[in-house]
Amino acid sequence: MSNTATLVYTATITGPTTQTNLNTAMAAVALGLAAIAQLTGCALTSDTTANSGATQVTRTIVYDLTPAAFQANFPVSSDQSSPFRGLYKETLQTRLQCLVTEAITLT
Repeated sequence: MSNTATLVYTATITGPTTQTNLNTAMAAVALGLAAIAQLTGCALTSDTTANSGATQVTRTIVYDLTPAAFQANFPVSSDQSSPFRGLYKETLQTRLQCLVTEAITLT
């Protein structure tokens, strides 16, 4: 049974920008974090942005899942990461105008 969903988005610097500027821009992108709570019954635990290596910035969003509500909508036999897949990737890529990768972990 899942208790947390961790969504990690990594942006790689492209073009004439600095890691500091990309970090600031990534942190500033409004993602509408409450909408997923309505769908899954989870609550936002944290939303952090940090430099990763010399050319990347990572935004990590963690949701606390209410197990009963989440399991009712996304039972163990289903693809439980489906409501989170692609959730913010396109928005970040469009706003930052650079490649963004996504990793989702349910624990």
